[in-house]
Amino acid sequence: AMGGVVVIRNRWRAEEGYELQNDLAYGSYQTLRESLSFLGRLGRWDLAAGAHLLDTEGHRDGADGRLQVGHLAARFRVSSNLSLSMRSKVIHLEAADPGTVTHPLADHWFDVWRNQSSLGMDYERKWLRLSVKSYLNAGVHRLYDGFFSQDFVGGGTVESTMLLHRTLELVLGAAAEHQNGHVENRGTGEVSSIRGLTSLSFYNQLRWRPLPALTLVGGTRELYSTTYGFALLYKAGVRWQICRGLFTSTRVAKNFRQPTIRELYLPYPTANPELKPEVSLNWDFTFGFSSRRLEISGTLYRTHARNLIKYFGAWPSSEVVNIDEIEVWGVSGKLALHRLGPMFVTMTAAWQDVGRYTRQSPEAKLNFELGFSHSFGRHLVSGALSGEWVHGLFMSNYGRDPIDDVFFMDMTLRYRYRSGSRRLVIEPYLHLRNFLDRSYAYIQGYAMPGIHALVGLKLGL
Repeated sequence: AMGGVVVIRNRWRAEEGYELQNDLAYGSYQTLRESLSFLGRLGRWDLAAGAHLLDTEGHRDGADGRLQVGHLAARFRVSSNLSLSMRSKVIHLEAADPGTVTHPLADHWFDVWRNQSSLGMDYERKWLRLSVKSYLNAGVHRLYDGFFSQDFVGGGTVESTMLLHRTLELVLGAAAEHQNGHVENRGTGEVSSIRGLTSLSFYNQLRWRPLPALTLVGGTRELYSTTYGFALLYKAGVRWQICRGLFTSTRVAKNFRQPTIRELYLPYPTANPELKPEVSLNWDFTFGFSSRRLEISGTLYRTHARNLIKYFGAWPSSEVVNIDEIEVWGVSGKLALHRLGPMFVTMTAAWQDVGRYTRQSPEAKLNFELGFSHSFGRHLVSGALSGEWVHGLFMSNYGRDPIDDVFFMDMTLRYRYRSGSRRLVIEPYLHLRNFLDRSYAYIQGYAMPGIHALVGLKLGL
């Protein structure tokens, strides 16, 4: 989100008891997918666990792969105001690069293990929220050519949100992070020299609603990197509810991104030890209308960046580089129609002028979905037609080697039954992908699969 953030909130069960859900599906290319999840609330303990398995032969030779994900979380409510939590997720990915259809690759496999773990404490009163978090993200990568790496990112945050007045909210926080790793080629015995990255930052945000229809937000972040020095960042925004349903907003934000250990040293998917930190200034302006049945909005945006970190190509021939200076202007829009009887329609579109750096940066994009949902008693029938159109993809900068426009459509059908107690849920479904059987590719030579299907059954208790 330009000048903003995407907030992901953990889900815990609100009432005593448990929820159990299993989703099993089988489809084209010998694809098998299994997802199992559990939520429980036992006294002062909240528990969450899950597993996801995916195994496929792939739509062409060398495109097979396997994915296993395991997740475990627990929260202990010390009191009505204080809670302690922990989360851990383990990911194992086995896959390969099949190469282009004209020059296929044999046995270019890669094997990745990653673990994401965190510990947290949350304290909440009517006028104060305090959060303390620590985290560790560690990984092990192995490639067919003898490459072996270990990397980790560890750190923590302390953040307080204070309601100074019913119209005034203040956020204060501090964060620290360290990245490091180990890289070697087990075939040649060569070990790469890695310099760790450490950063410290202090940040603040003030949100003020002087009028019920007007919200003002401003904030700064003072960041120090032991490798790249000091950076002062800022953001500001205004949102005005002009009248019922009609609104406008504008935002500006200065952002800083230092290269990651993987981008600097780990050739998975690619690396460049000469990368510099990226500094960008983002601005957008939105005008829209929202009601029970209609959502419509348009956004004009501009991004200006120095040393933009950008990926080109597909692994293993991909590269990550700095673009000295780039300016992108664009517009985007959304149209959604809800509750048209059993029907709904959603459409989003965007156009941008990416300047000289056209490679795999589309000029225009359109996504759409036409769906329906109808319930009768304990039964629900739903479905959707969705699709995507992408225009202006290139394999070279400066508008060379154009790729054909991307266009495909998917179809989904679902039936759901809930028992009288609403505990048991039975939901069979069908996903039909690219049902027009179109030939398309986002990267030249890497053709996407034709028509294929996935049939599944979801059970909840």
